[in-house]
Amino acid sequence: ALPPGLLWIEADLPEISAYIESKIASEKPVCRLERVSCDLADSQQLQKLIEKLEADPRPTLVLTEGLLIYLKDSEVVRLAQALSSAKSIRLWMTDLLSPQIMQMLRRGYGNGLNSTGIHSGFAPAEGAKFFERYGWKEREWRSLFHESFRIQRTMRWGKFYRFLGSFQSPEKKEASKRMGGVVMMERT
Repeated sequence: ALPPGLLWIEADLPEISAYIESKIASEKPVCRLERVSCDLADSQQLQKLIEKLEADPRPTLVLTEGLLIYLKDSEVVRLAQALSSAKSIRLWMTDLLSPQIMQMLRRGYGNGLNSTGIHSGFAPAEGAKFFERYGWKEREWRSLFHESFRIQRTMRWGKFYRFLGSFQSPEKKEASKRMGGVVMMERT
């Protein structure tokens, strides 16, 4: 249950915003909701959104779920810098994949991955440390694989992979946790 005074700003591409609106038009939000149609890969549109966020001085959490994988490295850098320059933005939560997982996706989906718009497939080798030079530090990491068990929505063969993982060294277990996850970052 979200507090009614919470301002939730949802920013997405115009066609996706329109699609979402068409599917949930009859639903009544429990908080204040604003939809902003924009392309966050476009520096001018991104700056306009940052200015909108800065107009409200309250602390802001930015959630970019399912976005970075569609951006080029240079676009992710621009986004990270823009978010860290906004004084009201304190936290940033995003999903992040390792190069190994990206490689597995490419093998599994082949050219079908490109048809979804994933051409570059942002997946930094250094994981969340990538963002440190742009004003962000990791506050919390949650493994997508481990979270899938917690919420009881694991992939097929998940229990088998978990069993195999039980034979790994502590170092390999930690590396496996970092292959794909959700990171909460705070401004430095």
